[in-house]
Amino acid sequence: MGVLSLARAQAYTDHISRMYQELVAVAGISTGSSVAGTLRNLADQLLEVSVGADSYDVEHDFNDGSIVVSSYISADETWLRNFPLCLANLDAHYAVHGTDIASTITTLDTFMSYYSGGAGGALYANLLDPYFADLLLFVGGTILTPTNVYGKGIHPSLDATATLGMGTKDTAGTFTAGASYNALYSEFVPVIEVITNFAGGGAAPAISIAGTNNLGAADTWTVTLDSNNPVSALATTITPAVSIMARQTVAVGSVSGMCVGSVLTVNAGLVDQEVIVVEAIIVTTITAVFRKAHTAGAALTGVRSYATTPSAATNRLRTVTGITLTLSGHAAGKVRVSGRQDRVAV
Repeated sequence: MGVLSLARAQAYTDHISRMYQELVAVAGISTGSSVAGTLRNLADQLLEVSVGADSYDVEHDFNDGSIVVSSYISADETWLRNFPLCLANLDAHYAVHGTDIASTITTLDTFMSYYSGGAGGALYANLLDPYFADLLLFVGGTILTPTNVYGKGIHPSLDATATLGMGTKDTAGTFTAGASYNALYSEFVPVIEVITNFAGGGAAPAISIAGTNNLGAADTWTVTLDSNNPVSALATTITPAVSIMARQTVAVGSVSGMCVGSVLTVNAGLVDQEVIVVEAIIVTTITAVFRKAHTAGAALTGVRSYATTPSAATNRLRTVTGITLTLSGHAAGKVRVSGRQDRVAV
């Protein structure tokens, strides 16, 4: 069969997604206002110099050049000139070759549905990057089936606006609601993070998250922490050197306090600082996408995090409505629910 495989489809869309993310971060391309310090913002300022001169001669002599520079950095020019053919190729390919796999496959979206909840794979088993979905929506107005797209992690290190994650609760009984999922993407697997040290407890805290699941029904996710008074801070090192821009499995000094979905910082405060998402843990190794190179022994820091157990295996979290802490004399401690990001585009 001459069909672009699932792994290659994910890789192809990942690369498009990464280019888009770089354009947003570096060029400042977006559908909203330009971001200070980016190429788009600088081009806007270049144009403003001549426009703001209030002189016909100045505008006549300089505007043409400034407009050309600005237009090639603008959202419409860059996206519409470069991406639509790559996006159209995917649907065109599966329209011709998709039925070699199954009669239902006629587009990229139906191809992904086959592998996420269809005959080719369990629900949420194979997902596309959300930034690819954003680009596809903007360029062609196409909305992918949400269960084919993983969510952008709800965590302060992944989204500066998500300081509360999806909700927090402390031993004094104070619950504060956080962010909910974006309906363009899949719901989340919730992760519990210890953000304030527990103290004074005679037994391990048990935690239950109450919320709305992917079916729109009330549901719960539970976990019992691994010690009577777990501390927040996690610190270890990455044993080998790390290559740039690759998904890698690396040995670490300890995986204590980590789970799939842990959000960790490599070499905090140094020039090669970056944030990673743990995608797998096997014995004393972790798998993650590293976008920067690091020498052997790089520091790895974060907060202690725990996987949760849903009431049914495929249920995912939309919104946290409450958190219950079962305590044993604890005088301090606070947890945060984060929305796990399933994978990261290379």
